[in-house]
Amino acid sequence: MAITYTNRKGRLYHLCQGVTKKGTTRYYFSREPKGATVEVLPEGYEIRESINSIVSLAKIQKSEILECEFSAVQVALQAHPQGNRFQMQTKGKQITIYENSSPPPVEMLNAFPDIMEFHKLNGNGLIHAAEELSNKTAQFSPVMRFTLLEGENPQRYFYAERMCYRSSIDGWLDICSTDSISNLTSDLIPKLATDDFFDLI
Repeated sequence: MAITYTNRKGRLYHLCQGVTKKGTTRYYFSREPKGATVEVLPEGYEIRESINSIVSLAKIQKSEILECEFSAVQVALQAHPQGNRFQMQTKGKQITIYENSSPPPVEMLNAFPDIMEFHKLNGNGLIHAAEELSNKTAQFSPVMRFTLLEGENPQRYFYAERMCYRSSIDGWLDICSTDSISNLTSDLIPKLATDDFFDLI
C-alpha cells in the first residue's frame, strides 16, 4: 500500500519517488500521486511535519534534548493563560517555541457583536468551533528558544533567546544568562504574549 500522510490541516499527501537530473533518487510528498508512489519508507528516514504543516521526508536525527527537559517546557506552556496559542519543537540542541500569528478567536468574534450574542443565546459552541478552525489553519512564528550549551555539561545548562523583529535587530536576541531549563522556563514562559516579553534583553 502506498504511503500517505494527513497533516494538521487535514490535507492528505502521497509519498512519491522521482529521479534528479544527476540520476539520483529523490523523495517528495504531493497532494496528488505523481510518478511512482512509495510503499516502504527508505531506511534511515522518517516523515516529518513542520510547525506550519509542511510535510517532508527527512533523515532521522537524534535530538540531544532529554525527555524531562522537553516536559519542563511543555508544562510551563500548559500553565500559561494562552498556552493553546503556542507550539514547540526540538531539533538538535534546541527547543523552539512558536506562537500563533493570528489573533485569538474570541478577539475576532468580539468584533461581531451580533454573532457573539447569538452564541450566548444558543450555546452552540461557536467559540469552540472557531478555536478548532484556528488550530487547523494557524501559521506559527518563532518567539523564544532554549539552546543546550556546547561541551561537557553535566548540569545541563541552557541559554535563552527571544525573537526580535525590529529593523535594527532582526533575529534572535540573547535575553538572560545560562541556567537550568526548569529555571528558565518558570521565569520566561509566563512573559510570552505580554508586554514584559519586549522588555527581555
